[in-house]
Amino acid sequence: LRMGDVIAPAPLLHIRRDDSVIKYEAEFDDGTADVFSVYQLLLNYCFSHPRSSLLLYPYSPVVNYINHDGKEPNAFIRWSDRNHHKSEWKNRTVEDILLNETHPGLML
Repeated sequence: LRMGDVIAPAPLLHIRRDDSVIKYEAEFDDGTADVFSVYQLLLNYCFSHPRSSLLLYPYSPVVNYINHDGKEPNAFIRWSDRNHHKSEWKNRTVEDILLNETHPGLML
């Protein structure tokens, strides 16, 4: 591959961050109980801002090999210019997308 070539198209599933949390209750030997919340491993593969309720999960072969480390990346992430990418979604609110869209529309 040459610098600037597309490694792989990456359609993005939009996921509500709260949907990536697993909540469970644990009971202890002393009779007490507590509720725990942990994020699913899926979160490691999503793009998002830490304060955003929106997660973007790329789902296509080989995209999980992309290292988007800020110090030594092996690829650059950019919005697609293909027809399947609905660039107008970038002007919508997160809540609008999460409440009204049932199919992926964004693509890297």
